[in-house]
Amino acid sequence: MERFGYHGKILHINLTDQTSQIEQPDENFWRIYGGGGLLATYYLYHLTPPGIDAFNPQNLLIFTTSVMAGLPYAGLARFTTAAKSPLTGGIGETRTEGPFGMAIKSAGVDAIIIQGAAKSPMLIKIEAAKVEFIPGDAYWGLQTTTTYHQLQQRWGEETHCAVIGPAGENKVRYASIVTDGCFQASRMGMGAVMGSKNLKAIILQGNDLPTVFDRDGCEQLTADYKEQMEDNPLTKWQFDPPGFSCWVHTHGIDTALCTNNYSESVFPMADRYAPDHFMQYYDGEAPCPGCPNNCIKRFCPPNAAPEAYLAAGIHQEISGTIGPNCGISDISKIFAANLLCN
Repeated sequence: MERFGYHGKILHINLTDQTSQIEQPDENFWRIYGGGGLLATYYLYHLTPPGIDAFNPQNLLIFTTSVMAGLPYAGLARFTTAAKSPLTGGIGETRTEGPFGMAIKSAGVDAIIIQGAAKSPMLIKIEAAKVEFIPGDAYWGLQTTTTYHQLQQRWGEETHCAVIGPAGENKVRYASIVTDGCFQASRMGMGAVMGSKNLKAIILQGNDLPTVFDRDGCEQLTADYKEQMEDNPLTKWQFDPPGFSCWVHTHGIDTALCTNNYSESVFPMADRYAPDHFMQYYDGEAPCPGCPNNCIKRFCPPNAAPEAYLAAGIHQEISGTIGPNCGISDISKIFAANLLCN
């Protein structure tokens, strides 16, 4: 049966012996385990021995789109990263926006499952469902932004990358994987798992998107969304600069705000987070392919390095947790901290 919207291909990569193979499950498999965390959990359950440490080479590091995600239409940009979490000991699942989800599908696969561990730092490059193993010693120890910038210089601006920084290399148990500069697979220690495998970066290239059954319909849905979001207060707020990261001033007066390590619910200095203060540091958008909302904006602190904009994308969580919850009213410090976290 002809497939639409997905390749039906799962790429298995073994870092220990530097081999790879393509698995093509049948249609029933995809109907049951359509992608995302469900597909990742299936493989963690069936291929991961019980009781292993999260840093054991037998732990799997999984990146997966789905039968729908990873296509250039509204709402389909997300992908899942999963592994046994070094932070919880259970299944770690984190979801990420940005271009990397579509880049997975553009590289010719729907999911990437990485097992084993390299003997020394390594990069893996994927194009047309084929894998190239590249020494990564020259990049080990570099921050994520520097690594991403150098990889793009080497392979071109159309290259998409998932990288770890020193936190992941040193197996900090909550280390993130950062894709395309500022989109984090966060919280559950996926960066630490990647570091335990001596994997510095995943590099994706290609334009091998699967055929869509009703391309005109998908494009019309996206166009309708773009038109209607102008009349929706939530999407309009996300779209117009400074975007939804500027929520402390807008919503911080309704007792929904965490302040001073969750000890209070109101932040007296919420006016310091007004849109005009945010716009002093505005540096453009960090868009997702196919989605007209462009909800993630970039903000750079004063005197930031020229390439800092790569890591300057900010989510609404950062404004609250690094800001009022730490008692900080100077938003330039929040943007500087966001750069460091990314």
